[in-house]
Amino acid sequence: ETILLTTTSINVAFQFIGDVRQ
Repeated sequence: ETILLTTTSINVAFQFIGDVRQ
């Protein structure tokens, strides 16, 4: 569960960075 939560957080972070760059 912890690994899944971490993966989700990383995905959200990358998505946020992608939105900022665009």
